[in-house]
Amino acid sequence: MKQAMRILCFALAFLCLTGSFSMADVPNYLNHQGQLSDSTGPVADGTYLMQFAVFQTASTTTELWSEIHEVEVVDGIYTVLLGSIDYKNNPFDINTFSGGDGCYLEVRICPPDNLTCNPEKGEMEIFSPRQRLTTTPYAFKADEAGHAADADTLGGIAPSGFIRPNQAGVISNVMITAGAVDNSNIAAYAVTSSKIAEGNVSSSHIANGSIKGGLTGDIATETINVFNLADGAVQTSKIDDNAVTTDKIQDGAVTAAKITPGYVADFDADLLDGQHAADIIDAASDEVRTPISSLPYYISSPGSYYLTGNLTVTSTKDVYAIYIASSNVTIDFMGFTITQVAGGAAAGISAGSYALENITIKNGAISGFSSSGISLWYASGGRVENMQITDNVDYGILIGTRSIVKNNIVRGSGNHGIMAGRGSLVDQNVVGDGLDRGIYGADTAITNNVVMNNGTDGIYGADGCNIIGNTVVENNQEASGAYAGIRVSNQCLVKGNRVVNNKVWGIYIPANSGNNVRNCIEENYVAGIGTGAGAGIKILEEGTEDGRNLYLNNRVSGCDPDLSIITGNINGGGNITY
Repeated sequence: MKQAMRILCFALAFLCLTGSFSMADVPNYLNHQGQLSDSTGPVADGTYLMQFAVFQTASTTTELWSEIHEVEVVDGIYTVLLGSIDYKNNPFDINTFSGGDGCYLEVRICPPDNLTCNPEKGEMEIFSPRQRLTTTPYAFKADEAGHAADADTLGGIAPSGFIRPNQAGVISNVMITAGAVDNSNIAAYAVTSSKIAEGNVSSSHIANGSIKGGLTGDIATETINVFNLADGAVQTSKIDDNAVTTDKIQDGAVTAAKITPGYVADFDADLLDGQHAADIIDAASDEVRTPISSLPYYISSPGSYYLTGNLTVTSTKDVYAIYIASSNVTIDFMGFTITQVAGGAAAGISAGSYALENITIKNGAISGFSSSGISLWYASGGRVENMQITDNVDYGILIGTRSIVKNNIVRGSGNHGIMAGRGSLVDQNVVGDGLDRGIYGADTAITNNVVMNNGTDGIYGADGCNIIGNTVVENNQEASGAYAGIRVSNQCLVKGNRVVNNKVWGIYIPANSGNNVRNCIEENYVAGIGTGAGAGIKILEEGTEDGRNLYLNNRVSGCDPDLSIITGNINGGGNITY
């Protein structure tokens, strides 16, 4: 009975509550305020879960709209903003009030501080009867205003005469009185190129001197380009004297196609910066290249030379195609090739003195000579790069001390594919199909090369070589026990190479009376020795207190045996055979 009385008291209290409703921003929200009381006065302060529902009549069961609020009640007074919980998906829309009889508001409530009761299960108490929503006096006027969208005219003006938000293209120049809009009416940077329709501003619309650059800042950087200017729009009368300087012109922006014939005057074609062309050439003589257009060719002066085309030595005499008798020479093949006829020149390129240095050969091909492709053995500090050296009877590339041989293809040589003097770098070359060694070096870095199908050693490091990161495959085609995929003498580092299917030995240190020592064979992959039995890693030099060889962390597979190491050498551990 106490619970029923409470419900009745709440219901009676609601009948006594004073409420006010006002449209703050039609039709989104409705401000609703009320007072809750029971027989003892205002209800206890706290948070109440309340549901507000709108019905078409005082008794219908179909809700037009509803919303649940957690309402703070103080001294019995509460205030809620109906429609504010989910104004996008559940707005307190004006269409809710359609119908001549108005609408009715029903309020439901849970006990104080109980925010978990379920209105769907009827756990909320309902105040009855429903309260009718009435109209404030000014809302009648608003109702009339709400029909303005359906009016044929407004103030005698058709709707098409008004501008609506985000309506593009509605203001044209015929609607603006001449002089009505000047720069005092336009905010700085308010008019940009994106605001002006293409072709609407021509040179006739721009007063002389009205657009400036530099410190005045009328033109933002890069806002005017070839796409913004009509042909003929830029005239001399529009450009102040000295207004266009070199720092205003982007590199490459002015080309011959951009200049009308005859428009550039007072230009002396014979002079550049006041200096005659011949004087400029003389001043830069060290940079002017000399063409090589026929063979044989003799170079006696330092400088830069280049081939003009594919060239052939037709002489049957024993001559060099190109003979170099000077230091500091560069020959750029420009992608062309030199060859010989049968029985002709001795070598493709040769340098004939120990005193020569700094010779560079690059970017082409040499093929079919009866001696070496390139012979620079008597010169130091040479460089051979990006060349294809093929089918020469002697060496492919023979180069002296402190030189670089890089990014070349050497094939079909009768002697070593590449032979480099002490202190050289042999890097990233492809060497194959030769009758003798692929690469030979002493005190040389031999790195990242591919060496394949050569007659004897793939790589031979005589003394003090770094042999690192090479791919060495199917060498020692003679199948001689004296040769291997990689063979070294003493004080060499052989590391990180892939040595596969080389005949007889994969990596080999021969015996030499105790001299072939202090080598390190490390982290190599050795597999399959091809036709002819032999070891993956073979060390025949017996180590002594005066010197030993070290082998460690190698992977060897498919050899017979995988490791063949004479006593006295050091197993550093980590070697795996499988």
